[in-house]
Amino acid sequence: MRTAVLICPGRGTYGKAELDSLARHFPDAGLLAQFDAARTALGQETLNALDTAATYSMARHTRGDNASALIYACTLGDAMSLKDLDIVAVLHQRSHGVDHLKPAHRCQRAAAGKGGIPAH
Repeated sequence: MRTAVLICPGRGTYGKAELDSLARHFPDAGLLAQFDAARTALGQETLNALDTAATYSMARHTRGDNASALIYACTLGDAMSLKDLDIVAVLHQRSHGVDHLKPAHRCQRAAAGKGGIPAH
């Protein structure tokens, strides 16, 4: 098995072209349902409702609590879809431009459903 460092480049976007991407590509429907349950409990719109919307809305999809959750879920889904790689560390960039290297075992909590989607 090959080893790799997973690089997550800070802020991304969830734009019109990404509509329905979680429904089509997220590798763990149960985990996505857990995220939706947590958002519902907080009175927030579910990721499923946002992702499968008939149209993209700047006001709805780019609002901080929705955009950050959509971006996080898409990134997590991409990372979970990596096969035949031993991820040994995760490098991510925060919005203030400082890079952080974390051991992979700390990031596995999110992939195991023990993390959560931040609501800002």
